[in-house]
Amino acid sequence: MHLTLTYPTLPGGRFFTKEGVRGYRFGFNGKEKVDEVYGDANAYDFGARLYDPRLGRWLAVDPLAAKFPDSSPYSFSYNNPIYWIDSDGKEPIKPQVTGVSTLVVIINHFNVNDLTSLRNLFGSNAIGQNTGGINQRYMYSSKWGWVDMKHVSMAAASADKTSAKGTLKRGEATELRQEYGYWPNSGQESKSSAWNYEDLVSNLIGVGFEMYLETDAAQGKSFAENFEYYMKDLGFMDFPEINAAEEFNKLPEEYQTSPPENRTYNPLNAPDSDKRDSETDKMILEFKEEYISDDGGKEDRSKPN
Repeated sequence: MHLTLTYPTLPGGRFFTKEGVRGYRFGFNGKEKVDEVYGDANAYDFGARLYDPRLGRWLAVDPLAAKFPDSSPYSFSYNNPIYWIDSDGKEPIKPQVTGVSTLVVIINHFNVNDLTSLRNLFGSNAIGQNTGGINQRYMYSSKWGWVDMKHVSMAAASADKTSAKGTLKRGEATELRQEYGYWPNSGQESKSSAWNYEDLVSNLIGVGFEMYLETDAAQGKSFAENFEYYMKDLGFMDFPEINAAEEFNKLPEEYQTSPPENRTYNPLNAPDSDKRDSETDKMILEFKEEYISDDGGKEDRSKPN
């Protein structure tokens, strides 16, 4: 989470007025100032190294410089801080990528304590109707691949109000409508978002979360605690493990290009999908097989009934 600055700042995080410096310990990106060494708001401690907001540069070489031979070891966020985020001075990350622990902080910060609140936080009122919200949305598990928290939260809330199987069926119908560019009462929906490879898997993970909340293991715990346990039991990662994941560069972009399609509930980019052996993994897999069996054994969901 980034702290909100009380006083105006210049590009790069430099305070606009001296009044914004006095008595305020933290600044740009919520990082602590090192005033006693560098003067008022002239340097911020990111952990791995110090950042100078006057220059928009680091004051030391990147400890991971060997991984980025095409970039200056002093540059901040590849000189593109609008797109990239560097939270600790080591390695920039894509702004839509998030980890379980980061989401737990967000959930606690916004006092999310039920599935409806989770859905509202991520900006949707129903499956397929995005209205904004938190933009930190993509998580990664080597067992389940990439998932989109917008789909996860919508599916979980829908399953809570209706049924798990009905939620998946409506999610498939949404993809089909997107494929043919038809969206009632809202004009043409972009066809490029149909059957994105994380969509159906994300719906399945969301439905699974609603089912997990009904189990005995979830009783007596806070919503955030249950969310954290569920996601980590499925292998979803935190930083910096996400950055090191082999599939990091396969993150679905904001539909600037057409990502691979996936018309099944089998995740792509999940090299450890054969290791889904936790209790939560098994619960989701059993439901998936039951759902497919009820639908005549059809695995490809391109033409929902």
